[in-house]
Amino acid sequence: MKVAVYGGSFNPIHYGHLLSAVWVLEKLNYDKIILVPTNIPVHKSYSDFPLPCHRLKMTELAVEGFDYLEVSDVEIQRGGNSYTIDTVREFKEKLNLTEKLGVIIGDDLLDGLHKWKEIDNLCLETELICLKRNNCSIIAPYPMTLLDNRVINISSTDIRDRIRNGRKIDFLLPDKVKDYINKHKLYIDN
Repeated sequence: MKVAVYGGSFNPIHYGHLLSAVWVLEKLNYDKIILVPTNIPVHKSYSDFPLPCHRLKMTELAVEGFDYLEVSDVEIQRGGNSYTIDTVREFKEKLNLTEKLGVIIGDDLLDGLHKWKEIDNLCLETELICLKRNNCSIIAPYPMTLLDNRVINISSTDIRDRIRNGRKIDFLLPDKVKDYINKHKLYIDN
């Protein structure tokens, strides 16, 4: 089986994340994409992050009914800072893969990739897959597969801002995720 992991804060998960996962699955012939919500993101401020259990649940709700998309709580269960190389090694130990595990990142992470824990080993142990998030050409600082995907201009930051300002978030994320946000009053006081 050919599997890729797609880590992120998913704060909240939205259609841009989901469409990107499907794009990788179809273009690179993966069988499954595993979405992995971070526990504590190392390279982001997490002052307005809801508890990891909320981000995990929203991600689970977003992929319900899609057998090619799965959610793992491996980083949340491990606790502490989330490092991709640790997650990759955990999956390699659990899964019996015949091919390299794919790791999906966005081009917004390229400038800071040199700061990632064991980035050289990550490049050796996985197939790094870079998605465009901006409408510009990508210059890869490490060996990776660059996808010429359609850019979906939806951002979690914009969704959080819209919620705080009482604006609609319809058509940006699955209804089940929107309902969960409303039920738990997420992003209102942050």
